[in-house]
Amino acid sequence: MKKWDQPPTKAEVESEVKAFFSLLQSGKLDEAKAAVAHQFDDWESQVWSIWQDTYLIYLEELDQEVDDDTLEGKVWCNDLSWLNDLEIENTFHWDDEGDRVDAEGEHLFVNLIYKGEVVDVSGDFRVVKEDDGYRLMRESIHAA
Repeated sequence: MKKWDQPPTKAEVESEVKAFFSLLQSGKLDEAKAAVAHQFDDWESQVWSIWQDTYLIYLEELDQEVDDDTLEGKVWCNDLSWLNDLEIENTFHWDDEGDRVDAEGEHLFVNLIYKGEVVDVSGDFRVVKEDDGYRLMRESIHAA
């Protein structure tokens, strides 16, 4: 997990968000989880939620379904190939203007793309100021 001693540039933070999503896209769930701090201990349910809001919506459009769409059923994590089609937009949306994160921290979000289409799902992150520096924290990944 990246730590900055001073407020990072927004480009540095965006690079970390891209790396996080690259790990996720590759199905490296443990590495993606370790790449950022998390506001809540909900990582597994967050990945399941992404599966529901991207892959299952895609299947609905094809009039297809899965046998078990519950978190507990683990269908979503038994075959992670659905993550290969997950991307993010190139545009990051920040609270404030400027090239550097505000000294007190700052919120940003990025929209997700599934199978080449922008979907109603975004990843919300915050650069948080802590005693020993600044860290990138995932707040949530959710449907809009």
